[in-house]
Amino acid sequence: TNDSAEFVIADLALASHSIPSFTLSSLSLLSPVLDSHPPSAIITQASLLPQLLEHIYDSNESNHHTIVVVGDIDSLNLPRLNNVKIMRWEDLERQGTSIEKVTLPTPGLYLPLL
Repeated sequence: TNDSAEFVIADLALASHSIPSFTLSSLSLLSPVLDSHPPSAIITQASLLPQLLEHIYDSNESNHHTIVVVGDIDSLNLPRLNNVKIMRWEDLERQGTSIEKVTLPTPGLYLPLL
């Protein structure tokens, strides 16, 4: 599906900046991950967003979350949470095309620390 492309793009972009990512196959795994590895951002499909927001609300977390949503959220009746910033994948993609490109080091070249 098209969501697979977004997953690969996000995972490769994070890896290129040495940012670890966690992939969850079930929302039941979310609580332990949030408790032990608070994320900088959460990327989710639109269909899972209501359950994700409900989980964040129910857990009474004080952490601020940025959630990047893949898919249409216009038809969803979403609650407003003060500690959650929701961003659309399409908006990030559009912003990414207009910023200056970052030059990454060539793989295989290492600077030894003495």
